[in-house]
Amino acid sequence: MGLSWITVLKAVPWTEVVRNAPAVAEGARKLWESARKKAPPPAAPEPAAAPAPAGAEEDPLAPRVAALQAQNDELRRQMAESGELINALASQNTELIRRVDALQKRQRQLALALAVLALIIIGVAARL
Repeated sequence: MGLSWITVLKAVPWTEVVRNAPAVAEGARKLWESARKKAPPPAAPEPAAAPAPAGAEEDPLAPRVAALQAQNDELRRQMAESGELINALASQNTELIRRVDALQKRQRQLALALAVLALIIIGVAARL
């Protein structure tokens, strides 16, 4: 039997997640900048090769090199997309942490107001 989502969410140390969120966001930004700087510009399409003369042999590794180059280009494209996704998630995580902090402050203010109101009600009730 699998774990329920509630059990999994209760097991997450949310205080640690919130505390480390800014460092994670900064690391993601650095990773994105690093990946963007290292990625070479897209290669210009190679001109079509002239047909080989009838007697010349074709390089047997040429198709494999072309396939590997295409695979390399695809992996670089995926890496760039992943970097963009990580950057977007880091920004969203930063915004989420900012909003959680604001909600925590509001919760403390409301708890304080409720405590003051409870004391006032108890004081009024005691005088009657």
